[in-house]
Parts: sequence; C-alpha cells; structure tokens
Amino acid sequence: RVADVRCHREAELLPAAGVTAVVGPNGSGKTSLLEALHLGLRGGQFGDVVRHAMAHEGMGEQFLQRDLHGLFGVAVLVVVVVVVLVVVFIVIGTRNHNTDENATGIASTVAPFLIGLVAGWIGTRAWKTPTAVSTGIAVWISTVAVGMLLRHFAWDRGTAGAFIVVATIFNAFTLVGWRVLRENIASRRAV
Repeated sequence: RVADVRCHREAELLPAAGVTAVVGPNGSGKTSLLEALHLGLRGGQFGDVVRHAMAHEGMGEQFLQRDLHGLFGVAVLVVVVVVVLVVVFIVIGTRNHNTDENATGIASTVAPFLIGLVAGWIGTRAWKTPTAVSTGIAVWISTVAVGMLLRHFAWDRGTAGAFIVVATIFNAFTLVGWRVLRENIASRRAV
C-alpha cells in the first residue's frame, strides 16, 4: 500500500503469482511505485540506487547524459512547434482581417501571446514534461490569458469578445490537441 508518494494519493499493488508488469504512459507513476517500494523495503534515495546500478553495469554518466540530451531535444522541438503554431494563429488572423500584415505588425500582435507562452512554459516547468496534456493545458491558459491581458493593457489593442473566443479555441486545438492525440496513441500502443 502506498500513500502520498508523488502522483499517488493512495495506491495498492497486489502482485499475482509469477511476473507482475506495471505499464502506463509517461508520467503515470510507474517509477513512483518503484521508488515507494524501494523506500519501504530499503530506505534511502531511489536515484542513488539507479545511478549505482548503472555505474556497476558500465552505463554511468554517459547514459544519464544521453537521456538528458534526449529530453532536451524533445523540449526544444516542442518549443519550436508551439511558437510556430502561435505565430500561425496571428498570421491567419491578420490576413483574415486585413490588419497588421507587415512583419512589424505581425510581431507586435504576436508578442503578447509569445510572452504568455513563455510565462506558461516557465511557470509549469514544461521542459520536464513537454508533451504532457497537463503541460499543454497550463501553457494554453497562460498563452491566452497573459496574451489577452498584455494586448489590452500594455499594447493598447482590442480584445473583442469574438477575438477572445477564437484565440481560446484555436490555441486549445493547437497547444493541447496534439498532446491529447499523442497521449491517446501512446496509451493504445501500451495495451
């Protein structure tokens, strides 16, 4: 029985006879269960055991560095994709309304939303779980809310109700939608 360990408020693991497999998508708490089991049986930090085992097997720091570089690469890719999606949203809007179609106009229109995106990215530490749906939701809310507030108060531009609705829906699809799709595909593969 596990209580209040990372993402698990309460969990009970009842292994069957033979081999028990714990499967699930990234971030679902598989490693947290192992950490709780280790802590309950042996005490100490689980990460120290993993590093010791990896060093014993000859993997050591090279494995850890490769894993961190892989995560960094994913985070950078996600940043590039979401920035492009926010810029596409602004370009589509300026073209549809024949406003601010030059580079300066587009830059001044996209700036408050990119600031909101960065605030959401930093506030949620999105680089740790860049593809998680929960990360996407937090970044989406920050992008739209901060973007609209800055647009209204700092940029002195309009925030018409229809624009808020369109911005909210479009950015939900682009900042959260692909993450939901990715998670659904990953969970189907895990079954």
